[in-house]
Amino acid sequence: TNDYAFVWSDTGTLVPGVVVTTGQLLPTTLHGQNMVTFVYDAAVESFKFVDQGDGQGGGRFFIRCNETIVPGMASVGLAQSGAPVRLMPANPQMTYVFEPPMNTYFVGFGQGAERPYVVANTFAPFEKIDWQMNIAKMDATLNADGSWKIEPTHLATAE
Repeated sequence: TNDYAFVWSDTGTLVPGVVVTTGQLLPTTLHGQNMVTFVYDAAVESFKFVDQGDGQGGGRFFIRCNETIVPGMASVGLAQSGAPVRLMPANPQMTYVFEPPMNTYFVGFGQGAERPYVVANTFAPFEKIDWQMNIAKMDATLNADGSWKIEPTHLATAE
C-alpha cells in the first residue's frame, strides 16, 4: 500500500545480517508533510524527528539530518505499511530525498526468527522481482539448485 511513514533506527551501521529495530514511525504523504528533520536530543539521549512540514514540491520525501547526528549511530528512511523499506545511514548536515515508486522487491529463503527488517540475506541469495505495470500477483518458486523461478500469475483489473 502507499501509506508512507518516515522511519529511523539506532541499530548502528547498516551491514549484512543486521536486524533493524524501528525507533519511530512518523506518518507522511507525497503531497504534504513530506519533509522532516532528524536530530539527536542529548537531554533524553535519543534520536527523534522534529519540524515536519511541506517539502519542496510533492511527489518526494525529504529527511534533513542536523549537526547533532553522529555518523554510524543511526539510519533514516521510509516505511510502508508500518515496516521499513528504504534506509540510509544518517550523517550530519545531509538531506536525503526519496522518490517513489518504491516497487523494487526481493525474495529470499532461510531459517531465522521473524524481525522487523533484515538488511541483507545470510541464508540464500536474494532474487530481485521486477514488478511490471498491471501485475497484481507474482509467484516465486525456489528450485532445487538454489535458483528462483518468478512469474506473474494475475493481471490487475480496473475496479
